[in-house]
Amino acid sequence: MATVFLALDLALDRKVAIKVMSPALASTPGAIERFRREARTAAALSHPHIVPIFAIGEEPGIAYYVMKYIEGRGLDSVLREDGAQSPAFVQAILSYVGTALHYAHENGVVHRDVKPANIMLDRDGWTYVTDFGIAKREDGQGLTQSGMIIGTPAYMCPEQFNGA
Repeated sequence: MATVFLALDLALDRKVAIKVMSPALASTPGAIERFRREARTAAALSHPHIVPIFAIGEEPGIAYYVMKYIEGRGLDSVLREDGAQSPAFVQAILSYVGTALHYAHENGVVHRDVKPANIMLDRDGWTYVTDFGIAKREDGQGLTQSGMIIGTPAYMCPEQFNGA
């Protein structure tokens, strides 16, 4: 659906990540609005373990948003390359991700795609939840159609399988 690029914010002289919507999807009805809602949903969540969104933009045929660049790797990469982790590591990750998701829930947002690939660890071990692309907002503004079964099957909760 999108590609993330590393870029340099010239005004602030810092690295940023830019998520650019696939041009093939830009012509799909409602796709750009869903992409904008994803950015707005994530940007409304100000939490130390949720990747901050800095800006959103659109050019003819291209929609994008700018977010904090996390110099590190995804939890999926950590598990694949380093194997099983210590109980202390697992407990820390669960605590950080749990507090981020609790905060999102308190603010009316359900992530719906929590998986190792959507958890980033920076070089210092700080943990971030990313990718609110299929999040559901309490105000009824989902980023997908009602009743659709979406997400990554291996990580879905039973309610998602039932379209709830």
